Amino acid sequence: MGQIKIPRITTSDRTSLTLAVGELVYDTTNGGVYKGDGSTAGGVVVGGGTVTSVAASVPTFLSVSGSPITTSGTLAISLSGTALPVANGGTGVTTSTGSGNNVLSISPTLVTPILGSASATALAFTSTAVSGLTINRLTTTQRQALTPVMGDVVYDTTIGTTCTYNGTFWQYSKEYYTTVNSTTTAITASTITGLTTFILEANSTYDINGQFLIGCNGAGGVKFGHSLPAGATSFINYSGIGTSLVTTQQIANVNGALTATAINRAVNTSYLIFGGAITTAATAGSIDMQFASGTAAQTSTVYGQFSLGYQSKITLTKRA
Repeated sequence: MGQIKIPRITTSDRTSLTLAVGELVYDTTNGGVYKGDGSTAGGVVVGGGTVTSVAASVPTFLSVSGSPITTSGTLAISLSGTALPVANGGTGVTTSTGSGNNVLSISPTLVTPILGSASATALAFTSTAVSGLTINRLTTTQRQALTPVMGDVVYDTTIGTTCTYNGTFWQYSKEYYTTVNSTTTAITASTITGLTTFILEANSTYDINGQFLIGCNGAGGVKFGHSLPAGATSFINYSGIGTSLVTTQQIANVNGALTATAINRAVNTSYLIFGGAITTAATAGSIDMQFASGTAAQTSTVYGQFSLGYQSKITLTKRA
């Protein structure tokens, strides 16, 4: 069988021609066979041919050898020892320390986990290392800046108690105790040690109740009152048990001024109990529980010695 020879021309000559449909030429420059399509200058390649150089580029965590290839050869790609960034799905490290599951850190600190058991209703921790449940700790300002949902719970470090959001406002209750005896002979207001500067939030309503163990050395009795933030009002009822008892009702305070109208005239010690409400306006502030002697030079005392069984305290509960 004989051979069929097609025209042999250089690349320069080929690309200067527009080959007719089906016409074949052999490019002596690059060794390729081209056929005409009637429109493409130089025709289109149909087989054969070589390239002068092939190279490969890879990311930094890979390396390549054998590049470039000029005639024939093999490109070999391997890890370079550079960490694959986390942003690209890697770990950011080239080695992993620890045992068992991978610990993806250069120098991890391994701790023994606190284990417990879970049921359908509760998670019970059994490790003796568990000291308590630590919840988010915020100041009053930080808590008020939250966008809470019903059921949120935080520990308010300003007030010193846990607050729960009920879907409308943060609800909490706080007890305050006297720890020493407070004594006065003045008819003007004195603060009761341990029962001062209780934080009141703006535009809020508080229930207040408590008891004072009191005594005086005369018939004038002990008067009680409290300070308030600007614009706030209060309505508190006082009542007591003791000899020659006379009690009156606490009227509303005006802008924090003391109105000491609750009087217990017991010469000996007796308890005075009280309860009522405080409503604040646009100004936040604090409340100081105060007392005074009913008559000048009379000694009046609010007792707070726990060791002797004396207990004077108040409870503030935010309810709106």
